[in-house]
Amino acid sequence: MACTFGTATRRQPGPSKFPAHEMRSARHVQASLMPRSLPRMRSLEYAGCSLPGRAVGGDLYDFLTPRPGRLALILGDISGKGVPAALMMAALQSSLRSHYAVSQSTLERKIESVNRLFFECTATEHYASLFAGEYDDASGRLRYANCGHVPPLIVPEDLGVTRLLPTATLLGLFEKWSGRVGEVTLNPGDTLVLATDGILEATSPQGQELGEGRLIAVVRRCRDLPPTELIREIIGEIQRFTGNRPALDDQTVVVARVRTAANGFVRCNGDR
Repeated sequence: MACTFGTATRRQPGPSKFPAHEMRSARHVQASLMPRSLPRMRSLEYAGCSLPGRAVGGDLYDFLTPRPGRLALILGDISGKGVPAALMMAALQSSLRSHYAVSQSTLERKIESVNRLFFECTATEHYASLFAGEYDDASGRLRYANCGHVPPLIVPEDLGVTRLLPTATLLGLFEKWSGRVGEVTLNPGDTLVLATDGILEATSPQGQELGEGRLIAVVRRCRDLPPTELIREIIGEIQRFTGNRPALDDQTVVVARVRTAANGFVRCNGDR
């Protein structure tokens, strides 16, 4: 398990055709690829956690800084499971980090380039869903590309939920990326939840899926908790719902919340 806020326990992965010591090493290597620090944002608090369904998995999340005052929230899900998915995850994450480290191009151009490289280095049957959102600390604007990923949820303090629906094709299916970038404004008190399908499709002993409704219910019930604690509550709900049975898929979640006046943040009229 790899989290930006510490460690926790999880049921042991099932048998592997690879030697146990190699899988332990692979698990440690993959955990080290997850973000170890959180770039400080004046208006945003956030955290993430990834639980591989096997010793290693194909989910990824990351927090990158395209420029001062901007934060990129990344969540991806590679097709397949286990070691092959983990290798492709590492390649995709490396490409994303390289582009954010050296390129000042727009989000559209970054995704176009990352897609082309991913297409060239993977087999035709492999692909990835990806959500990449760039948050502006001053204005609260979030520009995002949802490449075939589970729609992230914006849960405000009052009633209603906004879903950030797909805006583009999956990564790696086509050499030329086809899509657009969406934009929303996150207001003080809004909670943004990014999840992979392994979260929503977690299954109870009776065969029911956790689903979006139960996830939203946890977020609303625990909306006063900081993101780190909210993620723990989400994981706890999954474990209770599934009877702590081994997961069939990787499970990854990122939670971000815009600070309010109650915790010391005021967005000034001059913020843009």
